[in-house]
Amino acid sequence: MQHLDNKGKVISAASTNATVLKSRGGLLGFLSATNSGAGPAYLKIYDKGTTPVVGTDTPVFTFLIPGNTSGAGSNLGIPFGGIDFGAGISIAITGGVADSNTTPVNANEIIVNYGFK
Repeated sequence: MQHLDNKGKVISAASTNATVLKSRGGLLGFLSATNSGAGPAYLKIYDKGTTPVVGTDTPVFTFLIPGNTSGAGSNLGIPFGGIDFGAGISIAITGGVADSNTTPVNANEIIVNYGFK
């Protein structure tokens, strides 16, 4: 088991939640998300050390967070050993799957927990 130096969470605001988790390269070792909203949301992960421009920047990964009013959501698969990011680790949460989507999600419906080194 690897030691993760930094851990945290993002609780959705009524926006696309463009957030820098790490401003330089690193290893994403843990990621989970839940959604207590009725509709699906999409977690987009960028290899970028600055705030992503949602709808313009292209995410390297997009994960579906299923809607479930009781918060079942989903856990997201990270391979053993983590995922290496060269420039930084940034995320966004949108209401649509397309890379160009800029649909905001609702406040306090999505929780993304993460750990990196």
